[in-house]
Amino acid sequence: MSTEEHKRITIPAALAQVLGERGLPTVSYYELAVATWRLCKRTELNGVPLRAHKAHLDWAAFNRYHQLMLRNGILRPISGITGPPVYLLIGAAVTDAKVLACAADPFCYISHLSAMEFHGLTDRMPEQLYISSPAHGPWKEFADEQMQKDLGAEFDDYINARLPQLQRSRPEKLLGKPVHQVTSIHLGAFRHLKDQHIRVATRGRTFLDMLREPQLCGGINHVLDVFREHAQSSLRLILDELDQHGKPIEKVRAGWILEALCHIRDVRIDAWTAFAQRGGSRKLDASADYSADFSERWALSLNVPILINEQT
Repeated sequence: MSTEEHKRITIPAALAQVLGERGLPTVSYYELAVATWRLCKRTELNGVPLRAHKAHLDWAAFNRYHQLMLRNGILRPISGITGPPVYLLIGAAVTDAKVLACAADPFCYISHLSAMEFHGLTDRMPEQLYISSPAHGPWKEFADEQMQKDLGAEFDDYINARLPQLQRSRPEKLLGKPVHQVTSIHLGAFRHLKDQHIRVATRGRTFLDMLREPQLCGGINHVLDVFREHAQSSLRLILDELDQHGKPIEKVRAGWILEALCHIRDVRIDAWTAFAQRGGSRKLDASADYSADFSERWALSLNVPILINEQT
């Protein structure tokens, strides 16, 4: 091999550098393909020429580079994920299942009891990791938009080269913890914590999820306890979230909880009485039987045997 060849860098080695510079411990199959596509548009990396440079990447060449990186230990498949693979980069160590879940599905976020734990709203240690993700149709739309953003004017060329597209990977069990995925036609409110490599439901959305799906938040009794302990300090966030995204029945349930259990009065809560449905059979706990204990103000059956005597 000539001296000039010694000064060149292989595509797999260059890819390892490029991926490492992202500052992320993981890379998906699609992200690897896009990184390879971009690298092959170049002739050098940091001033070092690329060896065996291939300006027009196709699937066969990409697969060859992919397999070389696997054999050389640059990529380590993450177990417990179905669908397109997701990899840990060489030297990376991840001990938080939340990081791996968010790496597997770019449009999911940590939610329900797992979000409650993150925000310090519960002392329970969830046996499952709870995540929320768009349903199939919206997810595909988000994926198409992301690919257009990633590839720009080269989108059609990339597709014609039959390179991997952004498809859903499903985390099922990560680091020994089962993953419970909730799907919705809407993309919920979340924060992207780039330094922690996760996305997590906002504090306000977490309270709304407690009302919508208490069974995924430790059960209705635990939800009521959490409201009693934390609603006052998070009141503005709760009211904003309910006003913007809450359904009428959710506002009614929240209104009774905030007034009767948390002893909070607010004109915004008063306004929610307009959603009380007279003569109906609405229940505080949708999954439990109807109870004769009843709130006239909120037209709500108080069918949860906890602290009912504190109602106003």
